[in-house]
Amino acid sequence: MRDRPERLMLYPPIISVDKYENGVSPYGVFQLTGNVSEWVADWYDKDYYKTAPEKNPKGPENGTQRGFRGGGWIDSTPSVRAAQRNGTDPNTKMNWMGYRCARDAQSTQAQPATLR
Repeated sequence: MRDRPERLMLYPPIISVDKYENGVSPYGVFQLTGNVSEWVADWYDKDYYKTAPEKNPKGPENGTQRGFRGGGWIDSTPSVRAAQRNGTDPNTKMNWMGYRCARDAQSTQAQPATLR
């Protein structure tokens, strides 16, 4: 889908992550899917998860492609999910690509987020 420039005219521009009240998870994460795909720190290898540890896989030690996750506005419906994994050259700059800030999860129960 990403190689069809005519799709760029079909959708609205990227939106603020807090635009939709129901777009927040119980952990306070806004718009995890459907806005842009997001760079992550891991290197990407399409076969890595076939042999990765079941708990907390860290990604390959090195590679030529950086990982990005989630689906964006330009993707087809099956790709718009938080677990979607892909990789590309780390110098790629596209209007369907953003980044995800993350921190370690706390062991306490998550509190619902509130809009600003």
